[in-house]
Amino acid sequence: MANSIGRNTMKASDLRGVSIYQEKKRTVYYDVLTKSGYVINNAEVRNYMLFSNRHTAIILGAVVIYYLSNNVVLSVGLGIAALIAVEFIFRKTFLHKLPEIKAYNRPKKQSYVDSIAADETVTRIILLLVIGVLLAFMLIYNIATGVYKDQLSVIMSYLVIAGAIVLTVLHGIALIKKLTNKNK
Repeated sequence: MANSIGRNTMKASDLRGVSIYQEKKRTVYYDVLTKSGYVINNAEVRNYMLFSNRHTAIILGAVVIYYLSNNVVLSVGLGIAALIAVEFIFRKTFLHKLPEIKAYNRPKKQSYVDSIAADETVTRIILLLVIGVLLAFMLIYNIATGVYKDQLSVIMSYLVIAGAIVLTVLHGIALIKKLTNKNK
């Protein structure tokens, strides 16, 4: 009995991201270092997903190392070493297997605001707005009450607050676009 539980049912056409471009009959990963495109087929989707969040995972790992050791040099050093190692592994074990498109001309992508306005529901956009505002207020409150005592925590909190405010504004613009386009 064929069962799809546990199988990878995601297709290359389902992939999204900063460096992913969906063309009519193929999915292309654009490498900014080599200015080349690499065609991702359905068989390689699982391997791509393994590497897709490598930068975020390394940054989170470096933050955890900082909080465990309270040593900025150690956390940044290990983060950079991990970034170099993982990027090398990504290129040698994944990218080199894919069909390459030399000097790939990237098609123009839809803007973040337009994609949110087109793809998300009004309820989800409102929830993202509320989350951004609450996150910013929570961090401001924690800074004001002294929860974050060391300088790096305060700086990181301000960066997250700035990001939350930017995303809140972008989602607000997307909500306005969605509501005005709905009425037309």
